[in-house]
Order: sequence, then structure tokens, then C-alpha cells
Amino acid sequence: MLKMTGFDVLFAAAGNLYLLLALAGIGVALWMGKTWVRKLTYAALVLAVFIAPIAPEIYRTVEYRSKLAKARALFEERCKTAGEKIYKTVDNVEGVLLVKIRPDKINFSEQYVMDDPYGQENSGGDGYIRSFLAGRVDAHWLTDKTTKGAYLFVEVVDPASTNITQYTAKNVNKDGRNKLLLNSDVSSPQGAKYVVDWQDESTKTDRDNWIACGSITVLDIGSKEVLGKRIGCMFDMGMGDTSGGRSPWAYARNTACPTPRKTPDGRAIFDPIDRNFVEKTLKPKTER
Repeated sequence: MLKMTGFDVLFAAAGNLYLLLALAGIGVALWMGKTWVRKLTYAALVLAVFIAPIAPEIYRTVEYRSKLAKARALFEERCKTAGEKIYKTVDNVEGVLLVKIRPDKINFSEQYVMDDPYGQENSGGDGYIRSFLAGRVDAHWLTDKTTKGAYLFVEVVDPASTNITQYTAKNVNKDGRNKLLLNSDVSSPQGAKYVVDWQDESTKTDRDNWIACGSITVLDIGSKEVLGKRIGCMFDMGMGDTSGGRSPWAYARNTACPTPRKTPDGRAIFDPIDRNFVEKTLKPKTER
């Protein structure tokens, strides 16, 4: 159950007072009328006076609730096919091939940009590559302080040329801070045996209703076998409201399937969810 804020309580109290005034006005009208025709006429006039100012808001509220109910039903239907499926696990994996990387720009409010907002993380571009080369703090968090527990290399397909660039990383201390330094080599990729690819799975109807769905798939290059797949969807209950600096897709993470990890106060956490999922299928080689 949603908690009511002080503003919500004040707004509800004002609404109740307005209703009481309307009822009182109708009561006076019925009392003043000498005949039932006049009583009903006076009451209708009073009712019109009170309803006219709020009629547009009533219409907007009814329309919003109707749209919200339809969107919620669509989201719940989409969630029936969402979730994680691990078909096979592989040990001692040295590297992975990323068909494409996550965008540098995080999509907070673009309704029809098909960039899988469900799967977006705190950083894209080089940061996304780095997430597969970073070491582990625990099952959820990565660290720049070590490369232990990470993949040895990551290969990335250049969408313009289809060339493959191979990345490795090493831990360096720069300006008193630990940092992962990426090294790239376009000439000698080591030949990853497994592909990682993400896709936006949203339909036009999904986005019309502020629903975003996406998938990430792990594939064996040799056998073409799908080793694991995650489908995730999320829904903005505010239906795209951006008032007060609100970010629709950020809020949508709080209504998502599968449900992301959350803070103690209930806010969704931007985990490195792609690396976390891929690692459930492809276990990194620990020896270096």
C-alpha cells in the first residue's frame, strides 16, 4: 500500500471539505424550495455551480485512470514471458564477444527510443566494456581495485566496419585512486567462443503505454546454442509525467519484472545487470 504524504492528506481534506460544502448547498436549496419542482431546480443549480469548476479535472482523472488500468493490464501480460532462463553453464570462460555495447547516454525520458531502458546501467560505452573486465566485491558489485574474478578479455563488434576490437584491462593507481585501464587491439582478437547480445523487445503499443521491454542473450558461437536469456519489462506508473524533474524510465524500474534489487527504502538499484546475468551462464576463468 502506498504511503500518503502530508500533501496527499491536505489534498484529501480539501476535497472532503468541498464535498461537504456542496452537500450543504444542496440541503439549503431543498429547504428553500416551496414545491418539489423548485427544490429540484435549486438543487440542480447548486450542483452545477459546484461541479463546473472541477468537471475538467474529473474528466482528466477518469481518463488517466482508464489509461493506467489498460497499461497496467498490458504490462502484467508482458510479464508472463519475462524472467531469466539458464539453459547451460560453462566454466573457465576467458572472454566474451559483445555484439553491441550499451549507449553512453542513459535514457531517462525518451518514450520511443528503442535502447532497452530496462537493461541500461550506470554507464555505457567504455564503462560497459569495463564492467566485464572488472573484479568482484561480491555477487552484485564490481570494483576497479582488482581484475580477479573478471573475464580476461572482451571483444566488441564495430557496427560501422564489422571489425572486432579486443579489450583487456589492468588495474592502475592514478592520482591516488585505483582505476581499470582499458587496452584495445583491433589486429589480433583472441577469438571469443561466446556471444552476448541485447535487444529492445518493445512494441509500439508497449511504448504508447510507457512500457519498455528488452532482452539479453548468451549464445555459443560454435553450436549456435542459446545458453541463457533474460527478458525484462518495466512500466512507468506516471505514464510519462516529467513534472518536477521526474524521470519516467528511472521511476519505471520500481515497477519491473524481473524485479531488480532495491534499497531499504524501496528504490531500484542500477546493478551491472548484464554482467551479473552473463556470469550465471559463463563462469570467468579465475587463473591469470
